[in-house]
Amino acid sequence: MAEIKFDTPSAGVFDKLIKSLRAKEKQIQAENIKRVTAYGAEYAKEQLRGYLGRESDVVEGIYGEVNPQGNEGKVVASHPASPYVEYGTGTVGMWSPHPTGPAPGGYRIGAWPFEHSPYGPGIFWTRGQVSKPFMYNTYMHLKDKFGK
Repeated sequence: MAEIKFDTPSAGVFDKLIKSLRAKEKQIQAENIKRVTAYGAEYAKEQLRGYLGRESDVVEGIYGEVNPQGNEGKVVASHPASPYVEYGTGTVGMWSPHPTGPAPGGYRIGAWPFEHSPYGPGIFWTRGQVSKPFMYNTYMHLKDKFGK
């Protein structure tokens, strides 16, 4: 009867393999987080364009950001008017509530002037604007599509 002898690889080989696989897993997760974050930013922009029917500074202020470790991404709406667009303003916004509830700072009741209008230059009076929950919709879409 013939015998075949062999030695099993040392435990160090398996440790190196496991370490290599974990590093690859982190790399793949970081790439996926970058992709999902970029997708989320584009989705938020499309949501807002749909509400507004045009480009705006608020749309241009939306971007995706990934932390240096690559394990967390977020969609940012950086324009100062973003919360007003998201939650609405005035009595109009108060009566078209955001899905999560009223604006964190409340709503100013009454009319106030604004300078930018589709009617051209000048001062116009408004009772506010409806909520346009583009960031909330983006959050819910990403949650439904990718989980968490």
